[in-house]
Amino acid sequence: MLPPRRRQLDLQAHHPGDMPHRRHQAPAHVEPHPARPPQRALPSRRHARHRAQVHPRRRNHPAQRPLLVLRFLQGRTRARLPRPRSARNPARHRRRSPHARRHMSNATTRNDATPRGPAPRTAAVINPRAANGRAAAHWPRIVEQIGLVEALFTQHPHHAATLATQLLDEGFERILAVGGDGTISETMNGFFRDGRPINPNAEFGILPMGTGGDFQRTLAIPSIDAAVHVILAGKTRTIDAAHITYEAHTGGQASRYFLNLTSFGMGGEVATRAKNSLSTYSGKLAFMYATVEVFFRYHAKTVELSLDGAPPTTHKILNIALGNGRYHGGGMHVCPQAQLDDGTLEVTIIEDLGMFTLAKDLPVLYSDNIYKHPKVHHHRAAHIRATSHDKVSIEVDGEAVGTLPIEVQLLPHAIRILAP
Repeated sequence: MLPPRRRQLDLQAHHPGDMPHRRHQAPAHVEPHPARPPQRALPSRRHARHRAQVHPRRRNHPAQRPLLVLRFLQGRTRARLPRPRSARNPARHRRRSPHARRHMSNATTRNDATPRGPAPRTAAVINPRAANGRAAAHWPRIVEQIGLVEALFTQHPHHAATLATQLLDEGFERILAVGGDGTISETMNGFFRDGRPINPNAEFGILPMGTGGDFQRTLAIPSIDAAVHVILAGKTRTIDAAHITYEAHTGGQASRYFLNLTSFGMGGEVATRAKNSLSTYSGKLAFMYATVEVFFRYHAKTVELSLDGAPPTTHKILNIALGNGRYHGGGMHVCPQAQLDDGTLEVTIIEDLGMFTLAKDLPVLYSDNIYKHPKVHHHRAAHIRATSHDKVSIEVDGEAVGTLPIEVQLLPHAIRILAP
């Protein structure tokens, strides 16, 4: 004899008229709504679990496509990346209440009622080796959030400037630098040609993925996630840049631009040794090794310094920093009063300290109390010249580029940058 529940279902299947309190329905079909297309009944949980086991997630899922594209394009310079669904048509994929559907023609891509112009054409210059390769690991997630459609990968030193210039010539209006301080500086150099901006209205953004992170500290962007939020917000400010002329390592005069800071003396020597150690060590380890080596071997240099055309003064220095930004050397707060848009560079002079005094006072030199040290002096200037009879190495935005003599000229309000 069947159990009561089985008997009831059996009667319903063979004699539906005997059970008027139940409406006969097809087991896997619902009547279509007159205003909606036909729909299938929702599967049971057991069926859903079985379907997930038999049909696993496809590899071309939208969240995985950027990663597949990036893997496919390893070794290539240019990648046209798929845009996420929300970037293709944000209004199409947002949930709306029934009352809001009648106003869809006036909808915008933001949550306010203010009409917005079209998003600027955005591209990225990526150093795939930044942060020991972590740039490539973070990239798919970033693509899904910002919806980039163009990405160029650097293949050799100083390639980022060439790529940025190429993108601006093609009409891109927003260029993002993905990498460390060196990649950021090189990409920014591509914004200028013959001493002037290629497109004064172009926007520059950073996605910091290096080991130093000095420029991102000045901009108050603590992490890659914070940088993504800054880019999505789209807020810009116009900041100063500086042009520097120097003696190149290969001989002859060379020049470039910088946004953050240049220094000469011990800072330039550390950058030079770190660059020479990259074949043995990598990234931060090379910088730490160079710092220790220079610490025990460095001797003070005699430098003549002229500020804004004044007669030169002679200094026996440990280091001199010319800062548009505030940090260098992986967090040393060497120019704590520098401002990115005040029309001047902060000039910090650290006189010779001696090895034991330097070791004792190093915490002060890395803090924002550096100006309280009796051997530290600071000035402001827009035009700086420095010469020396000694061989004095210089670094620009963390990269060893050459030696004295140098001439630095500030360029006020030179570039628009995405910032908090």
